Amino acid sequence: MEQYITNIEKYIKSHMGSDLTVSCRVLVFGGFEYWARFEEPDEDNEDYKHFVQARGKSLEEVARKIAAYIDSGKAYDDGRLV
Repeated sequence: MEQYITNIEKYIKSHMGSDLTVSCRVLVFGGFEYWARFEEPDEDNEDYKHFVQARGKSLEEVARKIAAYIDSGKAYDDGRLV
C-alpha cells in the first residue's frame, strides 16, 4: 500500500490544486467501507475540477484504484467510480 500512497503523494505535489479525500465508515453488520475522492484541476479551465471516486473494503484497495486512475492519464469529469 505504501507504494500507492507514495505515487499519489508525488502526483499531488507535482500537480498543485489536486486533492485527495479519504473516509472510512463502520458498516452495520461489521467491517469497514473506505471511500476516496480524487480531484484535479482542468488544464483548460482553472475554475473546474475533474473528479473520480473509489470505494473498497480496505484502504489499500481504495489507494490502488486511485493510483491506477492517475497512472492511466485519463481525466473524467462525471465523478465516476473507478
